Amino acid sequence: MKYAKIIATAVAIISLFAPSYVSAAMCSTNAVCPTSIEFLEKSENTVVLNDPSIDDASINTDVKMLEIGDYIKYKLLLENASGDTFELSDLSFDDNEAIAYSFVFTDNNNKIAPNETKEAILTIEYKNPIEDDDYLDNVYTGNLSATLTLIKNNSTINPATSFDSPLIPIIAIVAIITVSYVLYRKYGRIRSAAIIVLLLGAFISIGVYAVESCVIEIKTKVTVPRYEGREINNVIMDKPIIDDEHSEYMEPVTGVNFLEPSSDTNGKGVYIFAPTKNDEIPIYYYRGAVNNNNLIFADYCWKIFRTTETEGLKIIYNGVPTNGRCVAEGDDTMIATGVKYNAAVNNLSYFGYSYASNGHTFSYMNNSRITNGMIFANDVSYVDGHYVLSGDQYVKDSDFATNRDSILKTHHYTCYAVNGTECTTVRYVYMTRSVNMFYVTLKNGEKIEDVVRDEVTNEKNENKSIVRETVDNWYRDHMTVYTDDLEDAVWCNDRSLYDIGGWDKNNDVFEITNEQDGKMIFNANYRVFTSGKPDINCANKNDAFTVSEENGNGNLEYPVGLMTLDEAVMAGFNWYRYDNSSDNYLNNGKGWWLMSPSLVSANNVYVGVAYSRVDHVTPIFTSNGLGGVRPMVSLKKGFRVQSGDGTSDSPFIIEK
Repeated sequence: MKYAKIIATAVAIISLFAPSYVSAAMCSTNAVCPTSIEFLEKSENTVVLNDPSIDDASINTDVKMLEIGDYIKYKLLLENASGDTFELSDLSFDDNEAIAYSFVFTDNNNKIAPNETKEAILTIEYKNPIEDDDYLDNVYTGNLSATLTLIKNNSTINPATSFDSPLIPIIAIVAIITVSYVLYRKYGRIRSAAIIVLLLGAFISIGVYAVESCVIEIKTKVTVPRYEGREINNVIMDKPIIDDEHSEYMEPVTGVNFLEPSSDTNGKGVYIFAPTKNDEIPIYYYRGAVNNNNLIFADYCWKIFRTTETEGLKIIYNGVPTNGRCVAEGDDTMIATGVKYNAAVNNLSYFGYSYASNGHTFSYMNNSRITNGMIFANDVSYVDGHYVLSGDQYVKDSDFATNRDSILKTHHYTCYAVNGTECTTVRYVYMTRSVNMFYVTLKNGEKIEDVVRDEVTNEKNENKSIVRETVDNWYRDHMTVYTDDLEDAVWCNDRSLYDIGGWDKNNDVFEITNEQDGKMIFNANYRVFTSGKPDINCANKNDAFTVSEENGNGNLEYPVGLMTLDEAVMAGFNWYRYDNSSDNYLNNGKGWWLMSPSLVSANNVYVGVAYSRVDHVTPIFTSNGLGGVRPMVSLKKGFRVQSGDGTSDSPFIIEK
């Protein structure tokens, strides 16, 4: 009996202090209710699966979205049937969720007056990335519920103390008072304890902000396929990492070390190429041991490599599908094997994807054939149809065997005759090695500067290399029907030079290595084997092989080419350190041609090769060596994933 009196007294006192609290989940008790809803607009990728509806105070929608940024808008009519003004609460929605909501009255006034019917816009947007764990079988299905709250004008909501039911704070306070009374009753001073507890309960009740509000529930079913229906480029760019920063699978704090192979500590995944990170269209690329970049196009399997500056997608040949799977290995990942890059190794033009027809042939002469009295000069002139040695001259004597290398660093020209300073053709010595001197023969007034300009920079591109013939013939026979789906991307045969060594008559150091042999070093070689800074740009327009002259040399018949040294290193190959290995998605256990000239040494021209048998790229592969061929094409922007998840067992199937 005493307990009942105490509880009754507590409730009475609390009721004096606490304001009225009204919250309704049903429009029968809501002051403001939605009366109609209709579709207004949506993004291109958004699909309405079911028409929106209103169920008392609940709004129901059912949509499918594909990309971040997709949205749908509905037009609502809200009716205020009360005599009070209600205001939209800014606590209605959480903007940090993957699916975000926004609500505005069309008159930009967030209040609805008594007995007023107002038009409003409800927007549902795919705003933030969905967590990987929220996908089930590569599909996210969200049955979401959001609350649109309107409060009586001049009221406030304290989210820490407001409740969906007015009984909750009352019951909680009564319970506190009752328990406190029982405890104090047991330990004495009953009356004092009761008074203190009652006052405490009253004080607490004052702090409970129960407000007069209207709650409209928005129930949304949102379906988001992880891949299906999305642009393939956007799938790649979903969660990229900048390659000059520390991250998962990246032990160096400065990012990828391109002088080392890809690994779980040196890059695995999709990266933004750091030199382009501030560009309007950054470049994204795959690196390392990934298995989510397989794609079927034109009835062939391909590996996705990188995006392009025009939002295309470069892909590299990887065999023929087997029952819809891309599981080819070894020779089957290439269109041809045992192919020469070019016919010979002893011609200055033979590192070209296409090359000039008048290439100078490399020759050599043995020390024993150099007799006393032969003259070497540091310059030459051409007068009346014959060459004349000029400038500083050296006459071969008994000290030649000892001082040969230092002498020939600065005295390159010789008529190769005793006491001969005039000749119809002249020899230019560009390198020494062992007991031999390597030279090219100049004629018709040519100087070495002309040879380097005309054949190394090669403005003519008159003849196809053997490897280009192989690529072009395959494309002609199998791919021409797909040409409209491909962009005219640049395929770079970068013949720009880092150091021309002994090919410069004014260069008193033959080369950049420890050997005194005058190597000509191409920029691609230096970038990937010395500086560790690969580049995707093509320095000279004449080396940028394209179909159209708009963005390149216009020398190609078809939009197809080969990977470069720089790109192979980006993908995960390292330079030619035989003690290192690389587990990357392009490793097929074979050697296959790249498109980059590497160096000229002695009487050999070297071109880059992805030499997968020991998992590296190497410059030490002569142009007449035998390698495999893996063409690359570049898909135009706009292809969407029809099915698949990019694995070898379920490659992406794409469509326009």
